[in-house]
Amino acid sequence: LNQLPNEAPRGEEKSLLGYTEVVLETPDIAGAMAALKARGVAFLAGDKPIHVAALPDCDLYAAPFRDPDGHVLSLLSRVWKTTR
Repeated sequence: LNQLPNEAPRGEEKSLLGYTEVVLETPDIAGAMAALKARGVAFLAGDKPIHVAALPDCDLYAAPFRDPDGHVLSLLSRVWKTTR
């Protein structure tokens, strides 16, 4: 669960509500995206996962989408770096 504060543009009043995103981790983000697309899910960033972070031991990829009520959910996958 990812909770972020409400960021209102300068000069606009901030509401008391923030932003909540449910993150679902999967070992195969491409496979999970294909399965959800087959069921009619449209991903917010297109057909490919977004590279969101390069960590020392893995890269993180995400694929955000909305549920039927408009809530943001994301698939998340770690691609582990191999040690040589």
